[in-house]
Amino acid sequence: MIPSRVIVALLAIDGERRLLLVRSAEKDCWTPPGGKVERGETLKQALMRELAEELPGLEVTIGKSYKCFRGTTPHSGRLVEVHTFFGEVSGSIKYGAEVTGSQWVSRRKLWGLALSQITADIIESLIRDGHL
Repeated sequence: MIPSRVIVALLAIDGERRLLLVRSAEKDCWTPPGGKVERGETLKQALMRELAEELPGLEVTIGKSYKCFRGTTPHSGRLVEVHTFFGEVSGSIKYGAEVTGSQWVSRRKLWGLALSQITADIIESLIRDGHL
């Protein structure tokens, strides 16, 4: 089955090996910040746009591509393809209309959160590859 939507996500990991996660207004789970790619956008352009919408005021540097994950969204059950990128963030986190919370989460505390299956897959891969 072909994914119905392409998503981009930022994997921001700080010096304490904590991952930045956000909670959106439409989902009841924590995910890396990011969102949908619109027609005509590159993956990095879409990620920068989504981050500006979700977390205005945050300064972001997008680094290298990590991996692509496939799965279903928790709220609609749509099949998606999630392209992940490492990145660095600085500045104060403010919330746009789509985000209701954010937190830096250590590996130990990740599994106590409500996570989408794709987010869990991303985290397991980051741990397996030694990033968290």
